Amino acid sequence: MGEPLRNTPHVPLVDLETIRETLVYIRDDIQRVPGLERAAEGLTTVLAEIAAAGHRRLALSAARIATRRTPPCKH
Repeated sequence: MGEPLRNTPHVPLVDLETIRETLVYIRDDIQRVPGLERAAEGLTTVLAEIAAAGHRRLALSAARIATRRTPPCKH
């Protein structure tokens, strides 16, 4: 079994998918409010950064898996 999440460095203790869904909901609401168009654009930028962070995290995980040594088989 793996180590507890709190002892793993660089692992956020937040659910990025939940944050993304919440920000999409807020952005969609404020897009319809006159005067808040720029705030909606800002949230779109934040959502893009969250997506990019998710892609970077997946790439790092794949790289770590690829560099792990496997023990030799004992047949």
